[in-house]
Amino acid sequence: AAGAPSTPAAAGALALFNRSVGPFEVTRANEVGYLPSVRVLDAAEAYRTPVSLPDGTIMVSHSASPASGNFNIVSFNPRTGARTTLVTAGGSKLDAQLVYKFPARKLYNNRRQLVFGGRADPSSPDSAVLHTPDAPMLFTLLTSNLRRGRPVDAFRAATSLAILVEEPCPANCAPNANGIYENRRELGSVSLADDGSARVTLPSKTGVVLQLRDGATVVATMTEEHQLGPGETVSMGVSETLFDAVCAGCHGSVSGSELDVQVTPDALTGASTSMSGAPVAPQ
Repeated sequence: AAGAPSTPAAAGALALFNRSVGPFEVTRANEVGYLPSVRVLDAAEAYRTPVSLPDGTIMVSHSASPASGNFNIVSFNPRTGARTTLVTAGGSKLDAQLVYKFPARKLYNNRRQLVFGGRADPSSPDSAVLHTPDAPMLFTLLTSNLRRGRPVDAFRAATSLAILVEEPCPANCAPNANGIYENRRELGSVSLADDGSARVTLPSKTGVVLQLRDGATVVATMTEEHQLGPGETVSMGVSETLFDAVCAGCHGSVSGSELDVQVTPDALTGASTSMSGAPVAPQ
């Protein structure tokens, strides 16, 4: 039916998401000029694996009857809604990609100083290092993602970062009221430095859930799960002083005012600076 968010064959409505306006939120009270970040282009038929094209159109697999499994590659014009068929050969056409040809070039290596800067150590495939320059600030993104201000003051009471591991569902397990099975084992915790930072050694290739605590009191628990790659070292988030310059464009400012969104060269040189020392294993 028109307006359905998803259909069989892992297909669904075609929509545009404008990251520069922030995450999903239809409107905000008392703010007439607020621009929604998501615009549904076509919810009546089924689409999957969209790719942006240089002319502003969208290359995507399309089907008027997804249950049949018959998809064609089309170009969709988001301005006019016009659809142009690109590939009509027999069978189902899926996962088309746009490929650019260019001369061989040296790839850029990510640096620790950058936002989410890090590296990979192939000699330690079973472990990883997670650095949070400001864990309470980071948790404002791990618990809510609306542009209504970041409730960092509510998390400043935290003194430690706990790590929980998702355990698999055993035989004959039962879901909770939301139809979800959950069984988390505590891996341990590490103390936060005075600036709210921490460096912790974690198992790689393992789903973990982060939690802020003040002693035995849980301050906040992230609402999703995170996983680190083999030998990965990464800095997640930035300090509160840099947040409005680095993250506010997409996530909203700390105060919630759009006038606080800014830029600063410090984001390129000091985004991963903190008081935390060498990585420690959770205890």
